[in-house]
Amino acid sequence: MCRGDQEAALIAHGHHERYNGQGYPEQISHPGIKVFAQIVGVVDVFDAITSDRCYRQAEHPVTALELLAGAGNWWFEAKIVNAFMENMAAYPTGTFVQINTGEIGIVTDTPKGQSFFPNVRVLLDAGYGKVTPYDLSILHKGCWVNTILEDSAVNKALQEQAKLVGSS
Repeated sequence: MCRGDQEAALIAHGHHERYNGQGYPEQISHPGIKVFAQIVGVVDVFDAITSDRCYRQAEHPVTALELLAGAGNWWFEAKIVNAFMENMAAYPTGTFVQINTGEIGIVTDTPKGQSFFPNVRVLLDAGYGKVTPYDLSILHKGCWVNTILEDSAVNKALQEQAKLVGSS
């Protein structure tokens, strides 16, 4: 077996070990867990939460990132969790959201290192009124995502807006 193969095998073997020693197969704790095994472990947990399983539906990435945010120096070394979170978007591009102001929009991107503060193209005002779409950096405006909207909720909001326009 080559050195690279041995290293890959050790990473695969250790990716379920946890910082606090409650993982498996050997209940190794920090600092005995290889860094690359921890990295693979973080990615594995994120993937497990955000993927459909035979026993449950996939969770939204924000749920996985919130769980991982609390796992630093408990399941994984905090600096590894933080590095992962700096490079992931809690609200992927194309996600419909309602921000705390009540406005509804679609996520256009997420600045690096700001997982929970995406840039949003606002499409409807707080009363579901149509607006000329504009881009909003919720981080710079002191806003936050209040709710993730399914496509059907957005369609309903647009239909409500159309009814209001039609009755005036």
